[in-house]
Amino acid sequence: MTKKQATCTIRPLDASDLAWLRDLNDACVPAVNALNLEELKALMKRAAWTGVAEIDAQPLAVLVAFTKGSTYESTNYAWFNAQDEAFAYIDRVMVEQAGRGLGLGRRLYDALAVWAKDAGQPRLCCEVNEVPPNPVSLAFHKSLGFSQLTSRINPSDGKQVAMLERRL
Repeated sequence: MTKKQATCTIRPLDASDLAWLRDLNDACVPAVNALNLEELKALMKRAAWTGVAEIDAQPLAVLVAFTKGSTYESTNYAWFNAQDEAFAYIDRVMVEQAGRGLGLGRRLYDALAVWAKDAGQPRLCCEVNEVPPNPVSLAFHKSLGFSQLTSRINPSDGKQVAMLERRL
């Protein structure tokens, strides 16, 4: 059975995923910021929702999200948090090279949207790098119905980012 024919399952991120998560995160820089193992552990503890997409028990993609009012220390998250409306903030979504093109990112976003709607979060929010450019991520988010609210310079790292939202 090929991976395209295999069934994808979505499950929560757990402590046994940490080494894999660190390696995947490292491989995805600069699309995501670099984090060490302790920072990843802290991220997992504060997250409101996590999802791992796996095929044949092999993790291939991950999504980590926060809701309004978290203690998460990200200037992009803080920008959304300063707004009045509740949200589920997608901090990072990462897909292994072997999992690309299989629809795993879309499956994770769909699972997050179901959870967010049930949890009373009326929108999904995230940012995508414009400088350095990440055109694949911008196109992906547009295909999922995200719209750009603004563009801003992230004061913590100087990257220019598109601030995006999708109403649920």
